[in-house]
Amino acid sequence: MLIAYTRLGKLENNQKMATKDVVMPLNAYANSKTLDIQEVGIVLSVKNLNPQVINPDFLKMSGVLPGDWELDKNPVVNNRLVQLTFKNGVNIVAQAGSVTFSQSVNPKNEQPLLIGEVATRYVEKLPNAEYQGVAIAPKNVLAFGEQQDASKKYIVEQLLASGDWRNVGQGIIQANLNIAYQMAKCQLNISINQVNLQQPDKPDISGLLFAGSFNYPITNATGDQLIVQMKEAIANWDNDLKTFQEVINQKFLGEPEAIFPSTIMDIS
Repeated sequence: MLIAYTRLGKLENNQKMATKDVVMPLNAYANSKTLDIQEVGIVLSVKNLNPQVINPDFLKMSGVLPGDWELDKNPVVNNRLVQLTFKNGVNIVAQAGSVTFSQSVNPKNEQPLLIGEVATRYVEKLPNAEYQGVAIAPKNVLAFGEQQDASKKYIVEQLLASGDWRNVGQGIIQANLNIAYQMAKCQLNISINQVNLQQPDKPDISGLLFAGSFNYPITNATGDQLIVQMKEAIANWDNDLKTFQEVINQKFLGEPEAIFPSTIMDIS
């Protein structure tokens, strides 16, 4: 099992992916590629949110969460945030200005994705909060193999144009990339960052974190209209996740077919 020490936490259930010829071959930088984690989050921007009020009892009594949901471990509570992790895989993180509902996507796990329902119920049951917008935030980590500089080479040699900027000092030691796109309904921000993946009793391997954010600001709306717009933005999470997969697979990795799992389970 690979372990990545990033804000995503531990990576589980590695899945081997087929190596195939691509337009700009990713396998020029690594002998193998494995998908370590896929996560999707729904972030609600809430002005004047007090994280300390977000606890399991409050969420169940208000109707946001079903009464039979069980915590997987003790909540994390401090002055900055509250983090709740449930046995069904749903994570809730509340901090000043936002509450995030996230869940890992694992093709081997038949657990349905519940975060859309939960985020929708949150705004329905707590309509008086000062909502300011929604962000749909998918993340992927891609492992490259045991070539320690493979992820850096991929960013520098494939995603960036050549030039004298590469020849500074003793060379580039790290490369990250941030891109903003204007989509039809929102702005999409994508960051590509190097991560260090550790595995027990084996050498570290390099990887890339692809993190997306589909941003839906809500302006000039109050009352029922505000709640309607928030729910409409939340409802985009499924399509946004698929769009993110297509952009990363086809535009960045040059894969004509999805490396990342493309099937999203329906939620009744």
